[in-house]
Amino acid sequence: MKIAVLHYHLKPGGVTTVIDRQVAALKNDLDFLVISGQAPDRPLAVKTEVVADIGYDRPDTPACTDPAAGADRILAAIRRHWPNGCDLIHVHNPLLAKNRHFLRILAALEERGARLLLHVHDFAEDGRPGAWFADDPYPKKSHFCVINSRDKSILIQAGADAAGVHLTPNMVTPLPAAPAPAFVENMALYPVRALRRKNIGEALLLSLFFPGRETVAITLGPNSPSDIAPYNQWKTFARDNGLKVRFEASVGQDFAGLVAGSAFIITTSITEGFGFSFLEPWTAGKTLWGRKLPDICADFEGAGLDLGHLYAAVNIPVEWIGKAVLAEKIKQAVKKSCLAFGLAPATRLDHFTTLADAAFIDFGRLDEAMQQQVLARLMASNAAKETVSAVNPWLNSMGTRVDESHIEQNRNAVQAGFNSAVCAGRLLSAYRAAMSVEVAHNIDKAALVDRFFCPETFSLLKWGAP
Repeated sequence: MKIAVLHYHLKPGGVTTVIDRQVAALKNDLDFLVISGQAPDRPLAVKTEVVADIGYDRPDTPACTDPAAGADRILAAIRRHWPNGCDLIHVHNPLLAKNRHFLRILAALEERGARLLLHVHDFAEDGRPGAWFADDPYPKKSHFCVINSRDKSILIQAGADAAGVHLTPNMVTPLPAAPAPAFVENMALYPVRALRRKNIGEALLLSLFFPGRETVAITLGPNSPSDIAPYNQWKTFARDNGLKVRFEASVGQDFAGLVAGSAFIITTSITEGFGFSFLEPWTAGKTLWGRKLPDICADFEGAGLDLGHLYAAVNIPVEWIGKAVLAEKIKQAVKKSCLAFGLAPATRLDHFTTLADAAFIDFGRLDEAMQQQVLARLMASNAAKETVSAVNPWLNSMGTRVDESHIEQNRNAVQAGFNSAVCAGRLLSAYRAAMSVEVAHNIDKAALVDRFFCPETFSLLKWGAP
């Protein structure tokens, strides 16, 4: 079977890691070619071709000006590798408009008889309206694969043909094993790139309640301008208030040593695509503490993990923020997102602003300025800390080590359910289906927007301005 893999870029991390692992798991059975919009920064263990038409657009210049010609260049690259063409084109993250003509390129490939498997890692409808394809319909004849059951259900409910939507979870590689360093800092490790959605302020809030007074170690800073400014604000806030936190902890330090030396690992993210953070810590024999994302964790609990000790919200009195101030910030974020999605704000505002009417608000729904306001109150008043711990009693056990049997159960579940052989088998099944089963989708993009852009999961960290 000959598989051409397409992605906008091959920068280290993220989707590139997923591609690396999939190719490594299946390279003895399949023949791969990877086509990218730009040359990789490092050699890959697979043949690569560059077709600039599928790269990211620049601010004023599209990567592709002629989608049909772009499709022809992709097919020409494939024929240079295989004169008779390939069996399937595996396309990663096609529903993000990082390239404004990408869907038109895919439509042209379909018109030329190419079979496509569209691998959805992220939806633009999930808090990324700037990357939404406003004018182009989603593909109608190609198969999709998704990384969690939630996304499979959402796509089918929005009009995708169920026969053409396949669940292909990511492969989990155990965290690196290493002996604990001779000097072990009392540390809670947050192994993450500090994007806004990773909810850095909540990690700092948790640190105020750690019984062992552990330092929070956040491994990497962000790259995108929209994340860098809030991140720098957190660094300044932490420094000015003497908070126990190390930013960019992995810079100049061995990651395996950080994992081995940590007392436990945390996650406070408000949204995830797959959710490696819920799986990887157990492979290193570490306890995971933090925020649970029920719609993501359902697959993991179904596979045998026990995540019942994680929390779903950190409830904070609304009066600490001010109802009017909170309602106005929500209103502005909703208006901005409605404009991006071509929706009428008037029909939606009331549904969202009622979040400010409750007595309590989840800390993870607040933006950075509001979170810092809450943290300042907690640092200044033991009574405020007692108020928060009273409504969030799980804070009193935060940071303690769970039973060894709990760790072992979760480690075994990860290794059994998300190892390379199992996940490669699921992907291979999707490949075979995409090559042989005809499908007809009629995906309603407005239905996707309604599923993600809703009060139940709304957060200013995702939808609000930085």
